[in-house]
Amino acid sequence: MPADRGRGRLGARRALGRAASLTFTVNATADAHDAHPGDGLCAGSAGRCTLRAALEEADASPSGSTVHIMVPAGTYDLTLGSLTLGSATVPLNITVDGVGVTSTVVAATGKSRVMTVTSRATGVLENLQITGGKAGRR
Repeated sequence: MPADRGRGRLGARRALGRAASLTFTVNATADAHDAHPGDGLCAGSAGRCTLRAALEEADASPSGSTVHIMVPAGTYDLTLGSLTLGSATVPLNITVDGVGVTSTVVAATGKSRVMTVTSRATGVLENLQITGGKAGRR
């Protein structure tokens, strides 16, 4: 990947890219952004795939892509605010799949909603518990 991973190139990759079937496996309960959304790798600055990083990478996928995010057991505290599932500009199908409602917990701080699903996304949340959100707040 070239060193010029700027945001301007993301739009070009998205427009030219073909729909893909992608899977990201979360391997950290920390809340951190993806270091380079759109590069096809789920990795924050520490090199770990967080739930937020996986969603950001999914959101940067080419139009029509299907993305499966596997979330292992653990509590995922959203210290950086609300998550966004889906892109504002291209249609995506995103499934976030935990291992069980008592084992995989996505927890907000009570100051914002847990997740916003964009109008361009088809989202499926399976086998996880969502808690601590505040309705109506982003």
